[in-house]
Amino acid sequence: MVLWNQATILKLLWAVTKEKESLWIKWLQVYYMKGQSVEVCSIPTNATWVLRKIVEVQKIILNTQHLQGDLNSRLALMVHNGRFSIKKMYISLLPIYQKMPWKSIVLHPIIHPRFKFTCWLDAWQRVATADRLLKIGIHVPLECSFCNNAMETVEHLFFDWTITKDLWARLLIWLGFTRSIDGWKNELLWVNAQAKGTSGKGALVSCYFVTLVALLWRERNKIRFEQGQLQVDKFLREIAYHLHVRAQTRPRWKAALTLIVGIP
Repeated sequence: MVLWNQATILKLLWAVTKEKESLWIKWLQVYYMKGQSVEVCSIPTNATWVLRKIVEVQKIILNTQHLQGDLNSRLALMVHNGRFSIKKMYISLLPIYQKMPWKSIVLHPIIHPRFKFTCWLDAWQRVATADRLLKIGIHVPLECSFCNNAMETVEHLFFDWTITKDLWARLLIWLGFTRSIDGWKNELLWVNAQAKGTSGKGALVSCYFVTLVALLWRERNKIRFEQGQLQVDKFLREIAYHLHVRAQTRPRWKAALTLIVGIP
């Protein structure tokens, strides 16, 4: 809302610089600006707050780094068909953030929210793996709960460990994809690209991935705290069952699943 208000005020500043045919603009030029440009004129402190806001807002557009030139040149970039575009100005004022490689996965509307949250924590390296707990001063056994042969990290769980790599490979082959499994970050990028697609198959891949990550973390907790055991075939059947149930109300998913035979 603040940026939209600033963009609106910048439209008034543009009208002043263009010397639009308006009584209040003529009064402003004669009474305050006295033939000077907006960039160099000084507005007295007893002027109305609206007038001070219009003049002061030029600092915002001049500090916008991806716009080049003087004030008039920058304002001219916001003009479309002879009219100042508040929408265009607003978009230009929006801060530019780094795009997250998991955005399309986490924002996918039909993936279970609880599973998305777990995957989001993994993407941020915020799950309570042994290496992370050690960093914050909590001493726990550092060995992986699954293999006991390496330090437990997100990268080891997904997919440096042979079993998790094989689980993901089996799911992909079942879905009709034949590819070598890479590390956690590269797999996240690949699945995120699949999530952007409009086909039912791409949605299935992203949903299977998130479900796999979430349920593997659940199994890890069972092993660490309840002396559980990972049963691979049962685990894969649970994932397949979960997706088949969710696909019943989604025609595109259902059509894609009809092309898949058996279970992983």
